[in-house]
Amino acid sequence: MLTINAIWQSDSIALFNSFIEKAKYAKHSRGIDVRCKFVYEPDDSHRTIVCADGHDIQINGQLIKRNKKFISFLKAIAYGHSQ
Repeated sequence: MLTINAIWQSDSIALFNSFIEKAKYAKHSRGIDVRCKFVYEPDDSHRTIVCADGHDIQINGQLIKRNKKFISFLKAIAYGHSQ
């Protein structure tokens, strides 16, 4: 099933951007079983793709260190509630 949600709330966008900017990347990368994909386009020349499997997150194809708060935030956006 494919569901598309657009996020327009400025506080949610600011928090999403903050998580991306503060992300700490893992030393080793590996593939994940992508369940959610988020495309962040602040303007026409910048695009950030965040993929998540419920436990792990990749930003533009690079695995980041586990971040439970970011995972909870992404689940809330994708599924409309906190997990």
